[in-house]
Amino acid sequence: MSLGGFAEKTFEVNSNKIYTFDDYSNSFGISVEEQEVENDRPSNYIKGLDLEKPSFTIDLRQSSSVDVETELKEWKEICYSKTPHMLFIGNTPVSDNKYILEKGDISDSLIINSGKMIKCKLKLTFREHVRYGAKKEEGTSSKTKKSSSSSKKKKSSSSSSDNTMSSDDEAKVSALESQIFGG
Repeated sequence: MSLGGFAEKTFEVNSNKIYTFDDYSNSFGISVEEQEVENDRPSNYIKGLDLEKPSFTIDLRQSSSVDVETELKEWKEICYSKTPHMLFIGNTPVSDNKYILEKGDISDSLIINSGKMIKCKLKLTFREHVRYGAKKEEGTSSKTKKSSSSSKKKKSSSSSSDNTMSSDDEAKVSALESQIFGG
């Protein structure tokens, strides 16, 4: 019986394998920005929906069908692949969107004398994936970027014009210098 799945992993209970999860939780919400209003209570600007962040814990125990260290390695590879997958609880997707495995936390581990881990709890935290984003420059907003790029253009165009002056401008500068310095 399938209890759910993510990537190539299936949570199931059958005569050969017990591979389940506990402590399922999910968070959802909206993104709100509080905006101050002079002499009044603040306004709420609702930016949109937050991403869902489900998590659950897998109790890994060494058996003929489960190798704890192999399972940890495979979950780590799924995480580091940064690839979104559908997340299922039972046969139902958690949402219409895919999820990325954001992190795994290992706890309550038991390691035997040979150094092999034979038991642990693995808490998996997922993040809803709607679309890929783009890296933002640190410390700058889009407004600042636009103004700084336009000021760079102005500087570069003015610096190139500083090197060459029209004959009228040269005449004006010469006349001004003569007035000031006498000549």
